[in-house]
Amino acid sequence: MELTQSTAVPQLYTATADGAPAGTLLYLLPQGAKPPPETIEFGDSWSAFPGAYLFLETALVAGTEAAFCASAWAYLGDRRLQGTRFAWLAAPTASALLSGTPVAVYQPAKDGPFVTAFPVTFLFRNVALTLASGTAVEPDTESSAFVFTPAAADTNRIKWEIQENWLIGRQTYERFENIVLVHGVRSVDELAYHDVLTEHLPAHEFLGDMVSSQLRYYPTVTREPYKTMGRVTELMASGKMFEDLGLPPLDAAHDRVMICGSPGMLRDLKHMLEARGFKEGNTSTPGAFVIERAFVEQ
Repeated sequence: MELTQSTAVPQLYTATADGAPAGTLLYLLPQGAKPPPETIEFGDSWSAFPGAYLFLETALVAGTEAAFCASAWAYLGDRRLQGTRFAWLAAPTASALLSGTPVAVYQPAKDGPFVTAFPVTFLFRNVALTLASGTAVEPDTESSAFVFTPAAADTNRIKWEIQENWLIGRQTYERFENIVLVHGVRSVDELAYHDVLTEHLPAHEFLGDMVSSQLRYYPTVTREPYKTMGRVTELMASGKMFEDLGLPPLDAAHDRVMICGSPGMLRDLKHMLEARGFKEGNTSTPGAFVIERAFVEQ
């Protein structure tokens, strides 16, 4: 597989892959990279021309390449995302802000294997993939794929499209009795991945039973009529969220929370959790809750 240079931005490349929509697999070199070649072989992209592999939900519109790259460089320039080699990005918004899930990798020892920098779980097509911190990353140049090998776990292979029958994401369901996904939005059409969570994942060949019995999806809307309405903070404070879910209120002794959202919501939820005895953690120090700040506009 070759990566073909964009005529609009020299550091941007488009990849071709069987089964993937054209223009959804991109490769972006650093902004200050020297004049790159017209094409890059897949095997050379990992080491000879290190950059970031970008997976998009929809292909870029012609004429937006320069604005997208500027936003992508700003996104990847966040010091917390240092070493990012893979990023699953939502479509750029009107303000050119990007959101997505990064997978950062680094090389602990010179000439040693590459490993993931921090744990991450993301949706790819209609399955969820979980990678632990320290997962080994090795390119497979013969099949244009990457092999992720967690310690004491089965090997996961990421090709340019992931097949449904691969065993992925099971660790989360084995560790927790219930996995609650709360998604607060303004309008119903903003409920991204609704069908994935309610239809595709429950029907997954290997994870379907676990998802059906353990995953609690709780969408709520603030500006349109919907079965559940209200802000996440209000639903939590009133106890309605827990009543609807049939679960007890959050308990720092047993529950773990990850939150992502606007600065105001993060601030309010942080105070609410701390009032319940939760201690904040980060990538180096475990805690009862963590805040994902990488995709928040400051």
